[in-house]
Amino acid sequence: AASVPLIAYSVYVQAFQLKKWCPLCLTIAATLLIMLATALIPTLPLSLSLPPTLYLAKALSIFALTFTGWKLLKPVIQNALTAEDLSVDFMRFKRTPSLFTDLLGKGMIKQFKKLDEKACLTFGNRDSIIEIYTATNPLCGHCNDTFKVFDQLLRTHGKDFKLNIVFSVPTTDPDSEATQIARRILEYYKTDTRMAYEALKAWYDNKDAEVWQARHGKPETEASFKMMEVSKAWCMASDIPGTPSTIINGCHYPEEFDIEDLLYLMGDLVEMARESESAKESAPAMA
Repeated sequence: AASVPLIAYSVYVQAFQLKKWCPLCLTIAATLLIMLATALIPTLPLSLSLPPTLYLAKALSIFALTFTGWKLLKPVIQNALTAEDLSVDFMRFKRTPSLFTDLLGKGMIKQFKKLDEKACLTFGNRDSIIEIYTATNPLCGHCNDTFKVFDQLLRTHGKDFKLNIVFSVPTTDPDSEATQIARRILEYYKTDTRMAYEALKAWYDNKDAEVWQARHGKPETEASFKMMEVSKAWCMASDIPGTPSTIINGCHYPEEFDIEDLLYLMGDLVEMARESESAKESAPAMA
C-alpha cells in the first residue's frame, strides 16, 4: 500500500510533465498493483481452511494475474520501445547537417535580391556570412513557434548569424490589426532597436491587440506603411507563399525539416560556413 503514492506520482510525471511513457516504469507499476490486489483478496480464517490450500490458491492467483498482465503489456512495451528506437534513429538522421544543407541548396531562389533594410528588422551579427530572412505576420498562429526558435537562437548564436524579420501583412487596408502592429514595431525600430524587439516579443507572448496598443500605441507615420508595401512586394518576388517562411542565404528552408530543428543544426551550419569561407580565401586566385 505504501507504493501507491509513488505509482500515482510516476504516472502523473510521465503523463503531464514529461509527456512521454516509460515502458519499464509502467511494467513495475503494474506489477506492484497486481501484488497489492492479490494481497487485498479476502482470506478465510485459518481455522476454517487448510493453510496449504489457502497459500496455494493465493500463489496461483498471483501467478495468473502476473502472467495475464505480462501477456497484455508485452506487445505494448515492445511497440513502444520499437517506436522510440525508430524515433531516435529518425531524429539522428534528420539532424545531419550535410542532409540539411543538401536540401537547403535545392531550394535556392533564382535571382534572389536582398530586402532594403529599412523595410525589415535586423538583429544579430550584420557581418555574418549566414543571413536569415523570416517572414512573419502578427496574426499568424504558427509564427509564434518560429519567433521562439529565433529568439532562442539569438541568445545562443547571436554573433553567428544575421536575422532579418520581414512583415508580410495586408497592404490594401492600412488600418488592419496585423498591419498596424507591424507598422508600430517598425517605427520603434527606427529609433530604438531594443524597444522594437521587446515590443515584438511582447506581442508573441500575449496576442491581445487592445492590451498591446494600450502600451505601445498605434502607427504614427505614413512612411511605415510604405515600408509594409516594400516588404510585401519582396515576399511575392521571393516566392514566399505565406507565413511563417524562412530563407537562409537565398534558399528556402527545407519543407522536410521543422523550424525547431534549426536549434540543433545552427552550430554545425556555422562551422560549415566558416570552413567554406576559409577555403575560398585560401584558394589560389585565377589568372
